[in-house]
Amino acid sequence: MAVDVGTARLGLVGCEGVTGSYLDAIARVPRLCIASVQDADTAAAVSLARRVHAATVADPAAILSDPAIDAVIVRASLASDAYPELIRRTLEAGKHVLCEKLFMTSSEEACEIGRLAEKRARTLMIASKVRSVPDVVEARRLLRIGAIGEALIAEVTFCGADDRARLGNLGSVSADGVMIDSGPLAADLIRYLVGPIRSVYAQAGKRVRPMKAEDTVRLHFETDDHVVGMADLSLSFRKPSPCYARLIGTKGAIDLGWERSSVWDAATGTSCAFGQAYDETVAFEGMLERFAVCLLEGSEPALGIAEAIESIRVIETARVSLRERQWLRVPA
Repeated sequence: MAVDVGTARLGLVGCEGVTGSYLDAIARVPRLCIASVQDADTAAAVSLARRVHAATVADPAAILSDPAIDAVIVRASLASDAYPELIRRTLEAGKHVLCEKLFMTSSEEACEIGRLAEKRARTLMIASKVRSVPDVVEARRLLRIGAIGEALIAEVTFCGADDRARLGNLGSVSADGVMIDSGPLAADLIRYLVGPIRSVYAQAGKRVRPMKAEDTVRLHFETDDHVVGMADLSLSFRKPSPCYARLIGTKGAIDLGWERSSVWDAATGTSCAFGQAYDETVAFEGMLERFAVCLLEGSEPALGIAEAIESIRVIETARVSLRERQWLRVPA
């Protein structure tokens, strides 16, 4: 159901990690307006609200009960266990939702909330910023037209605070560890580029940070189309690589880099650059513009609940693999 206004008014719950890039991106999407801000850190909420000329409220309930608010952005600064209940309450209040991460680790609970969104006829969009990165979109197109032949191997690297920041994954480090914190982002990028993941095998590295859960993980995977690869995830080191993703095929390779992306042609041995350096503002802008289109024109989200659940199942299965130390099939 589309919002019957020219500009959608938003409530923002959780403002830790809201950067200048995020605010710049919102300013570039005139059909969205942040009208109200809430955070447990009152000073942070007041500071952000002043920057966007919004009101500040002490409790999310004030946003949910405000008839002038069309949709709510749920930020990644909330603890993982707070997500399901807040999203449920938001949908029941008749608001649309933009959730700033894959919002839970239980696919069963995710399915329940998906059914609630459908029942209430409300948009529930998951904010996978990588799908709004122009180089990622172009890489997907190149793969589809066979620019590197048949895809064989895919590699993803999300290691270290710097890389996580550049990807816009700026919320608090999850107490559940790097698998929950960065795994869904990696799973979604893999699925977006090379298709559904059919099986996984996860290995935890030596724990360096003083936390109860794993801080370094290597996730091996195979897709339905038999593309194999791995995702390196860490909160404790930065992998010295200029790329956050590499795709290798029978006729060449695609590198998605922080500073430049390129296609390598195996036949000629030459490489051709494309796209631009990773730009966080552009990624946020694309994500927010798509949300505006969903709200005002009634289109489908870039990442809806059904696809989000598939990535949640990948991470659910990987967590079991960590414990059992074996390859596991991702349930359909």
